[in-house]
Amino acid sequence: MAAALYRRRQRRSGLGLRQRRHGGPALQGEKVKLLALAAPKRLAEYGDIPTVSEAGGPANFELKTWVALFGPRGMPKAAVDKINAGINQALNEPDVLARMANFGFESWRGTPADITKAAAADSTRFAKIVGESGITLD
Repeated sequence: MAAALYRRRQRRSGLGLRQRRHGGPALQGEKVKLLALAAPKRLAEYGDIPTVSEAGGPANFELKTWVALFGPRGMPKAAVDKINAGINQALNEPDVLARMANFGFESWRGTPADITKAAAADSTRFAKIVGESGITLD
């Protein structure tokens, strides 16, 4: 799933960060214009939309989200492995891939260790951004 910068084509203009799945129908209805995708490469569905880097933004800029299924602490490894295998198989089915693409999602199949690694990397990355920006909770 990629994020996209957008500008409304209505009375007022704005710049913001949106997920493709939110922009897709609005884009088709010409209510928004995608300025750039926060992805490492252009997406097939939006081949005419540049990446943030191509549009003059930071080099290698990427903002992605992911969705995972979590079980209770102490769940037996055999159960985790069985559920993970079934999910990975389903995420490889052509009809599932097509439906996901319709909503702007790209399938990411992996292991529980991959999820743990992604969560840790995101936590480190966003903690640095929050720290450098001085963002605080009120």
